[in-house]
Amino acid sequence: MQICLNGEVREVYSVACAEILIFESETPTVQVEIKEGPQVRSVRPLGLSVPPCSSFTVPAGSKVIVEFETGKPLFLFTYLQQAVDPADYTYYFAPGEHRLEELQLKAGDKVYLAGGAVLRTHICADGADGIVIAGRGILDTDGIGRKKRRQVRLIECDRLSVADVTLVGAVDWALVPIHCDTVDISGVNIVTWEVNGDGIDVVGCKNVSITDCFMYCADDCIAVKATDYDDQRGCNNCENIRVENCVFWNIRPGNAMEIGFETRCEEIRGVTFAECDVLHCDYEGWESGGVFTIHNGDRALIHDVQYTHIRVENAQQKLFDFKVLKSRYSKDEQRGLIRDIQIKDIFVFGDELPPSILRGSDNDHGVKNVRIDGLYHDGRKVENLLAAHIITESGSEVVFGEVL
Repeated sequence: MQICLNGEVREVYSVACAEILIFESETPTVQVEIKEGPQVRSVRPLGLSVPPCSSFTVPAGSKVIVEFETGKPLFLFTYLQQAVDPADYTYYFAPGEHRLEELQLKAGDKVYLAGGAVLRTHICADGADGIVIAGRGILDTDGIGRKKRRQVRLIECDRLSVADVTLVGAVDWALVPIHCDTVDISGVNIVTWEVNGDGIDVVGCKNVSITDCFMYCADDCIAVKATDYDDQRGCNNCENIRVENCVFWNIRPGNAMEIGFETRCEEIRGVTFAECDVLHCDYEGWESGGVFTIHNGDRALIHDVQYTHIRVENAQQKLFDFKVLKSRYSKDEQRGLIRDIQIKDIFVFGDELPPSILRGSDNDHGVKNVRIDGLYHDGRKVENLLAAHIITESGSEVVFGEVL
């Protein structure tokens, strides 16, 4: 396959599941030509309004997923070109390959991966405020150790920024802020193909913004949780988490947008997913997979969660899966509660509307006050539980109507 962008042949970065091309454009649009390749099956997200063809134009800044009739998909991540001064960064990685045993960051450290740079290492920090990780390069941990290890693990790092980098090859959770306050994650791309390869796990954090990101993940794309797997400080409340204008592709296990399963804190509140595209949410087969999922496996009160204006292009498992339960991940004996969930303008495409399940552990620990205002299947508004294929059990309730 030969890819031309703005008239010039560009080299792809090949991984197990995809061909990746990262392009910094000098112009506000990018002309794409795919030559000597298999037939194009689709160009996603569908909101780009690009028909299945081998020549098209997209705005710079777009994340474009091209699927073919045969072979691996093409992930094209475009950016407007920007000037960067290496002197502004503590660690500057120029184009080329770089290997480190580990990159451990201190307070105020700034890391930049230039376009064309491939950094092979794990990044970690603990108690280091004001960290910046940025650039148009690639952090690749494929083949540098099979031991389960977070690709980027940042514990109690306030005022944290991660922008534009592409993370590939994680055999464990990829980007993991733990007990952090004021986190800005923008323009990041995550590509994993090993089971347990979560994209972004927000663990016991407050005031988190995740925008303009792409995730192709062999587990949860996004997960908000409270757990002590890495550190006891992860068992803290999660508050004010906003995920906006992101693109998700969930494969095999896991979910597209998950809260849980580990909820070992007093409350998880103020979580918003808005203006996102779900390209695929594949069939899992373990009964827990879905597009919009809240799995409250411990004692937390999970409340004030919003899903707003989200497009679901292909979902093979459940649409909504909200449950209070004791799972294999649970540690708390006390069960929690889910309440005050607002669902507005969800657009689902495909021949069939996936089923949904809302289930409490009992009448006192259920899923309360779920309101749906605008669920559409192939352009037709769905207005009741039967048409929505929603099952409610054990102290759970859902209402169709205006979101209050």
